[in-house]
Amino acid sequence: MAARLAHTLIFAADHPRLAAFYAAVLGWPRTEPAEGFTIVGPPAAAGIAVHQAPPHALSAPPADAPLAWREDVALKPCFEVDDLDAGCAAVVAHGGATRPAWRWAGRRYVECADPEGNVFQLSAPDAP
Repeated sequence: MAARLAHTLIFAADHPRLAAFYAAVLGWPRTEPAEGFTIVGPPAAAGIAVHQAPPHALSAPPADAPLAWREDVALKPCFEVDDLDAGCAAVVAHGGATRPAWRWAGRRYVECADPEGNVFQLSAPDAP
């Protein structure tokens, strides 16, 4: 049996906000096949699925609270982008946060957090 990745699921306290964040930052279309469930991704490729979490499982932080990075998890989605600086600007403009870029093996990497603190990574080829 061969398998392929369909999507990476992220449970959200604020489903509409998180779905809009990933669509804007990654520049991908989104579809909502069911209420509280949005798939953000390019056609015929794996993407992000944002699912509304039950209220007892997650609660949205207060709007004025500092972003708390959720770094004690086992998974971190990583995305390749053409323009790392533009990607980082989009993360911040849509309510996320970034850390300083670092280089490795001909690429630049940035650790990011979405508005709910879920950690992900952006990378791009290093400038010559």
